[in-house]
Amino acid sequence: MGEFLNEIRRPKNISLSRKILYSTLLFVIGVILGVISKKLDSTASNLLPYFLEVLDLRNFLSRMGVWLFFGVLISVYNKSPVRSAINVFLFFVGMVGSYYLYTIMIAGFFLNPI
Repeated sequence: MGEFLNEIRRPKNISLSRKILYSTLLFVIGVILGVISKKLDSTASNLLPYFLEVLDLRNFLSRMGVWLFFGVLISVYNKSPVRSAINVFLFFVGMVGSYYLYTIMIAGFFLNPI
């Protein structure tokens, strides 16, 4: 599979420390965007600051196309196809994981009554 992907785009070598740094940063950015998205989702729009009401980030971040666009941006700007796949996966794991952890732990949804 790696050979097939390398024929699409020639990989550029970067150091292991940079690979780990970039992957960690994308994971953290995914976590931050997931928390922001859920925070805006669970807050009434009239309780948000005026500039957030005008920008309408609640509806913007709740659409799937925005997240697909972020995934495409990450994949296009990586140095190799395999790194693209790893970094997009880590971004979405961070985003979806933090979104649902916020939902369960802070917003109180999905709790099973005992």
